[in-house]
Amino acid sequence: MVLLEEWFSTWLPIAGLALGFATVTVAFIYMLAALLMNEKMKGWAKMELFEIIYSAIILALAVSLLGVVDGFVQGAILMDYGGAGFQVY
Repeated sequence: MVLLEEWFSTWLPIAGLALGFATVTVAFIYMLAALLMNEKMKGWAKMELFEIIYSAIILALAVSLLGVVDGFVQGAILMDYGGAGFQVY
């Protein structure tokens, strides 16, 4: 589990920054579309905002489910080997 936590601490902030950067970019494009009164650009920005929200939901599900799956796999390994001299790190 330690390796998994180190891996999460490495890429999770990067994923959050990417989602934040994408949100700021889409917000800027939406403001530009409102300034130019371009409905097509506004529609694109709204669609992209929903895609960012969906990406954040997928990321949250992956983070929450990975701990459960990791615990299940570690339990299955210990059950198979009986825990006799076998360490899971």
